Amino acid sequence: MFELGVGPRFIPRKKLTRDGLFAAISQALSDQTMRSKAAALGEQIHAEPDGVVRAVGLIEASLRREAPDESRVLCGPGQTVQRQV
Repeated sequence: MFELGVGPRFIPRKKLTRDGLFAAISQALSDQTMRSKAAALGEQIHAEPDGVVRAVGLIEASLRREAPDESRVLCGPGQTVQRQV
């Protein structure tokens, strides 16, 4: 997301701190350029056939690479919520 200019720099889970998370959220909320780019990207994703489902799949795949041993909830349109371990 950072590379697209739509979100703050990624913080690896092992390096995530309260202050770091606060700074990232603050940046995402206050940076008008980032917010504009994120809104435009959201419109593009929403306009694509299955764009939201595809985006969720990419995010989930990224999370599995970052922390493959942790539980997470996976869902999409028309799908039931599943818990994977």
